[in-house]
Amino acid sequence: EIKALQEIEDHENIVKLLDVFPHGMGYIFVFEYMLSDLSEVIRNVNQPLTTSHIKSYMRMLLNGVSFCHENRIMHRDLKPANLLISTTGHLKIADFGLARIFDKAKPQ
Repeated sequence: EIKALQEIEDHENIVKLLDVFPHGMGYIFVFEYMLSDLSEVIRNVNQPLTTSHIKSYMRMLLNGVSFCHENRIMHRDLKPANLLISTTGHLKIADFGLARIFDKAKPQ
């Protein structure tokens, strides 16, 4: 996950990794604060998603995925729980734990 996030330059639709600390046999990741994830937004019956919101989230998702692919990163775990929503309604892709960095020279 660290390697994948380090490969990606700052992008508006990728969650920002702020710091990493070693902890025991693993690491603690510090990311920018995000209010919720898309699965929470979908389940919120008090504020149903409008067509406009769905289109906006899809544009942001595709923008982030396209950027990852341009930078040789394959996320491999896109799901609503890994799509975080900021306080301003901005969607960012998170959880690159299953991501692969692929070599353009090798056939996939």
